Amino acid sequence: MAIACKQFARQQAGLFGSLNHSEPNRYCIMRKLFKRLIAQDTGAEILEYVLIAGLVIISAVAIVAVFGTKVLARWTSLNTLIPS
Repeated sequence: MAIACKQFARQQAGLFGSLNHSEPNRYCIMRKLFKRLIAQDTGAEILEYVLIAGLVIISAVAIVAVFGTKVLARWTSLNTLIPS
């Protein structure tokens, strides 16, 4: 990985003139962070719970959208049958 970062730094130096080597290469930093993010799986359970909750919410909205008018019609017909 360090070789790829050095090669990238050389390419950038060739394209944009000399680079300030005291400042860390952003490409290398982002690459290291991305590799570390892929390697970590500590948030997997939370992500699964969030996905399940999202599916439950989407299904509830779909059920209300499909059956909402039918339930409203049933309540209205029952309301007209009950004497005041």
